[in-house]
Amino acid sequence: MSDVKRHHNRDAKPFASDWLSLREAADARARSSALTARLKDWLPPRSHRPLAIIDLGCGTGSNLRYLAPRLPFSQRWRLLDNDPELLARVTPPDDPPNAPLEWRCHQEDLARWLRAPDSMHDALKDCDLVSGTALLDLFSANWLETLAEGCVDAGAAVLMTLSVDGDWRFVSDGPDDLVVHDARVLALFRDHQRRDKGLGPALGGEAPTFLARCLERRGYRVELAASPWRLATEAGDEALGIALIDGWYQAAVEQAAVEQAAVEQAAMEQAASINSGSTSAWLKDWWLWRRMQFREGLVTLEVGHLDLLALPGERS
Repeated sequence: MSDVKRHHNRDAKPFASDWLSLREAADARARSSALTARLKDWLPPRSHRPLAIIDLGCGTGSNLRYLAPRLPFSQRWRLLDNDPELLARVTPPDDPPNAPLEWRCHQEDLARWLRAPDSMHDALKDCDLVSGTALLDLFSANWLETLAEGCVDAGAAVLMTLSVDGDWRFVSDGPDDLVVHDARVLALFRDHQRRDKGLGPALGGEAPTFLARCLERRGYRVELAASPWRLATEAGDEALGIALIDGWYQAAVEQAAVEQAAVEQAAMEQAASINSGSTSAWLKDWWLWRRMQFREGLVTLEVGHLDLLALPGERS
């Protein structure tokens, strides 16, 4: 998941396009305009060819729609995702750049790059920019190391935006009795994030800083910028906020079941007894209360994200 739940393995349920639609406006508000400006200053206009940009896990093309109008150069995008239904829904920017813009969709299982690194290097060959939105938390350390090597070989800049940092919180004007439960849900959510999504053991909220270190070791100049969502019902964010709370609840329930099974196994081995119903009860109470509070405007939501820009030390 990137904020809620996202899978790249073939057998997983496809990431719903309605979730992508819900989050696109919040993403655009949160993204670091300063990093986009620095990227624009670094990317050279090419007289002999368009800028070659690859977008990993493109979904329905939100990164294309945001970034392309802000880069005043001729551009050629390769949009990669493993879900053909999402690729079929890709649309270009409403306000395209004042330069030629080409884009093509390609179905690609990014897990294959971990099994066959040469396929990643081939995909990134002659690429000027490697980009992606809300997906780093899915990847393992090995996958990100492989990505860093591919970017170095291509001499490409890297822009990864809206990567969850593993933190979120509810904000209210008064005391809140649910804060302790928030911490318990967040801990379960973080453990759930680190499950293997088909790309090796996921790094979750640690992924942006891990990739930053990978690229810095290879001579890149790396900058991280906070890009948090700040959501409020009165600002029109009700549907997105409720979807987040529902997703966190579902992830927590799944993770709690895994942990409960481990406890039960240990208890059986020790011939001990446990109360197997207590976890689901408090989780459901938390979910219903937080849903009600957000819907009625009693709390707002802050969801931590990081944007990463990495530029090669020397242009290739």
